[in-house]
Amino acid sequence: MTPEGYPAFSDFDEVSVEDRLRIQDQVARYAWAFDSGNLEEYLGRFWPDGALEHPKRDGSPGRFEGHEGIRTFIRDFEGRSTQTWGHQHQINTFAFERRGPAEIRLSAYVCVLRHEFHRTYWPMGSSFRVGTWHADYTQRDGQWRISLLRVRMWTDVSIGNTGVDAAERPLHSPGTRQ
Repeated sequence: MTPEGYPAFSDFDEVSVEDRLRIQDQVARYAWAFDSGNLEEYLGRFWPDGALEHPKRDGSPGRFEGHEGIRTFIRDFEGRSTQTWGHQHQINTFAFERRGPAEIRLSAYVCVLRHEFHRTYWPMGSSFRVGTWHADYTQRDGQWRISLLRVRMWTDVSIGNTGVDAAERPLHSPGTRQ
């Protein structure tokens, strides 16, 4: 039994070591593909009918369906004066939850380091972002890929007024139970 408000993660034995390692490999490939700007490799971490929920650049919620929807969101990066090459995604503290015979949910913390080499002095603007990463992995033909990824960045936009007491903040905000 888990306390109210905490995720109900599976016991270790419910997700095999082999499945854990295969999914961890997918997470590493996700981060390397994004951070090196390899869009096709990045899209390959998702099933063609997968979805990505990620805040838009203005902080509003975004949901992008299928490879083409995700491509459109990621392609928006091409319009920036600088690219993602200076990003480093650190995805860690994995908690696996068996959701079905071929479904595993991975919840993790994410830290994104942004090396903004284009700045005339250091630092300028946000250079470190944190949040949570919730990926539903589905196995098809022996392969694990993301069917739904929900990225929740901890920003003023996502949690509202940072002066709000922790008890009044929405779930998944810093200082609250998940």
